[in-house]
Amino acid sequence: MIYIIPPYKETINDEGYRELVRRLKKIDKVKFLNLQIEGNSIQELCVKTIKRNNFNPQDIIVGFSMGGLIAYCLAELYPFKKLICNSLSPCLGGDLKKMRGWKNLGLPVEEMNKMQYVESLAKKTFFIIGKKENKVLIERSKKLAKLNKGRLIVANAGHRIYIEEIIKELEKT
Repeated sequence: MIYIIPPYKETINDEGYRELVRRLKKIDKVKFLNLQIEGNSIQELCVKTIKRNNFNPQDIIVGFSMGGLIAYCLAELYPFKKLICNSLSPCLGGDLKKMRGWKNLGLPVEEMNKMQYVESLAKKTFFIIGKKENKVLIERSKKLAKLNKGRLIVANAGHRIYIEEIIKELEKT
């Protein structure tokens, strides 16, 4: 099973996801997890998600932007076969304060500032970023790839869903 987590305030109905889901269904079954953190504790959200879903260690989790951060936090608690973070939002520890406009997002800022990135339990980790992304995002992804002995994939674009890169990594399964 491939689980997909969208970014903050987006859904599976957004254009990029329809194409991603269509392509992923050729590889495996796909389940969409609409996990929004507005008004929620990230840690509680992740614990509840693991309890509610019948995850299998052969499952793959893919997240984009804030969904990438949630996917990463889930993989800190569960040993997925693969974790793919596409343009992971750098929002834990001191990262959030380096980002513009963070105060008006409705995020659990106090909790996020106290949280630290720890090593993922996923067997394989991949971080896909664009060369034109925010510098904080690029640096955080590089550090997490190193921490997890994962792969950093750099595309020549900005903050978007990298469908081809995701498919390429999943076809290697």
